[in-house]
Amino acid sequence: MNRRRLEEEWNSYSRNVLPKNAPPIQRKECRMAFMAGCAATIGMLNIGADLSDAEQEVFMKELGQELMEMKL
Repeated sequence: MNRRRLEEEWNSYSRNVLPKNAPPIQRKECRMAFMAGCAATIGMLNIGADLSDAEQEVFMKELGQELMEMKL
C-alpha cells in the first residue's frame, strides 16, 4: 500500500492546530481547505517541473518570498 503523506500531514495539522472540541463542520471545512492548499501546491510544483534549473530556483524563491509576505 502506498504511503498517504497528505493524510499524515492533515492528521498532524488537525491534532496540533484545531481545537480539541472543534465541531464536525469545522473539521470538515478545515480539511477541505487544507486539501485544496495541497492541490494548489502540487499544481505549482508541476509548473516548476517544466522550468530550467535556473528558472526553478527563481520560481521557488518567489514562492518562498510570497509565503513570507503572507506571514506563513
